[in-house]
Amino acid sequence: MYEWLEKEINEIQTLKFHVVETEKGKLDIKKTISPDFCSLLPPSYIAFISKFGGAKLYKKNTAYQVGVLNPPQKKILKSGKGGNLNINASEFVEVVGVSANSIFAPSLLTARAESSGNAGNLNINTPRLSIRDGGIVSTEVVQSSGRGGALTVNSSQAVEVIGTSIYNINSSQLSTRTTGTGTAGNLFVTTPQLQVLDNAQITASTDSQANGGDIALNIQTLLLNNNSLITARATQPNGTAGNLGVNATTVNLRGQSELSVEATNRGNAGNLVMKTKTLNVTEDSRVSVSSPEGRAGTLDINANFIRLNRGRLTAETGLENQQTGAEINLRDLDILLLRNGSQINASANNRAQGGNIRINTNAIVAVAKEDSDIRANAFEGRGGNIDIRTQGLFGIKPAIFPISQSDITASPLLGVQGQINIAQPDIDPTQAIIELPEEVVDATRRVAQICPRNPGDKPLGEFTVTGRGSLPPSPLELMPGTTKLSSIATLEGNGTAKVSNVQSSQPPILEAQGWIKSLDGNIELVAMAPNFTPSTRPVTPTCS
Repeated sequence: MYEWLEKEINEIQTLKFHVVETEKGKLDIKKTISPDFCSLLPPSYIAFISKFGGAKLYKKNTAYQVGVLNPPQKKILKSGKGGNLNINASEFVEVVGVSANSIFAPSLLTARAESSGNAGNLNINTPRLSIRDGGIVSTEVVQSSGRGGALTVNSSQAVEVIGTSIYNINSSQLSTRTTGTGTAGNLFVTTPQLQVLDNAQITASTDSQANGGDIALNIQTLLLNNNSLITARATQPNGTAGNLGVNATTVNLRGQSELSVEATNRGNAGNLVMKTKTLNVTEDSRVSVSSPEGRAGTLDINANFIRLNRGRLTAETGLENQQTGAEINLRDLDILLLRNGSQINASANNRAQGGNIRINTNAIVAVAKEDSDIRANAFEGRGGNIDIRTQGLFGIKPAIFPISQSDITASPLLGVQGQINIAQPDIDPTQAIIELPEEVVDATRRVAQICPRNPGDKPLGEFTVTGRGSLPPSPLELMPGTTKLSSIATLEGNGTAKVSNVQSSQPPILEAQGWIKSLDGNIELVAMAPNFTPSTRPVTPTCS
């Protein structure tokens, strides 16, 4: 049936409603389908299902489109490993969803496991990857015992997942998923810049009792905005969500966006581990681990600076009879800043024990009247423990019960109080502050007016001037010095000048040694001072 696929395909163009389906085949597309960019425009569908051959897409010269009305119906499904789907583009890869004038399903790029076969991996290597308007890039396990394939994206510039399809039916997605008994695949993204915007999602989910996949993000800048979501989750009873790891320089969450690991229906949530220099959680966004009826994981953040402005860091659990609840660890912080009702909350539902919170930071800064809180509370169980190591608390303080100001509490509604331990230096910096007087000191009360006034008064001290200079004659004159003024010479050419010694016939000028008053009252300078007899009445200096 598919003998024609055994031939090498040098040129291919699949237009509207054309379907390419292979079993054990190999599809090697070389020429026309190899431009510098790869675009899947709606409605497009590329699927590689278990026991089917793989495909390699190399883009060099021109664009291509793949369009189908419906996904190909697979009637021959056997056990075995599906082929890998590798996409390499030198400029960008674009997966576009449904436009306003389309009635078809969104564009889909997927590697899927059905029956008992394992899905192949989906690998994308490109400078830029854009998934928008409801487009989907995924690996899936669909009612199968097979294992889902890994989804790996390596982008040298940026990855963006933006928006939804028309009428907000489908979110743009980069995802791995299982609905069978097989484990979902893992999702890896490596790029300098990752943006998830306008209700778009990056997910690793399990909609069965199987384990969900892990998400690993190795990036420089991460931005989530406008109800966007990155999550590892389990939605069915006793399902187990995977872990979420983020290694980034800067992480920004805005506009009710969420970075989470969560489980519902008594499922178990994994851990969320983040290493970053700066974490900003604002505008009712949150970073969380939660399982309201089951076991939640740990929220572990290693950062230099965390800023919460109407933001939340939360861990929620509902599983009873466990030694510890959901935990929050904030490590190696310089500053933890809480503004406008922000919360760090490890809570427990029903009779579960409250989670523990550990914070290691140089300073925790809040505004008292803004009601930003650190809480390890419970309902009927014991409250959790809060351990804080810091150089100082500013604008926030421990309290027995939550109040309308910024506080630190470990109190259950009906159970036993938890413990709050705050380790600070023995020296309190606030105790070393000296309060200065508000009034200016009157200088007349500080300086004594006791200078000698009469000629016979005994001097109180002496003032000696040493060195080659001297005091000026009056306070209005400059101090005399020993520095002589001289003109600054300029370098001329290499010419030479002859200097002849000229003998002056005038006698040399002598330096005056004294002065005398002539008979007509004039003062004359003389070379030799005459002898004189000092007055016998001493002159005593006075101060006025």
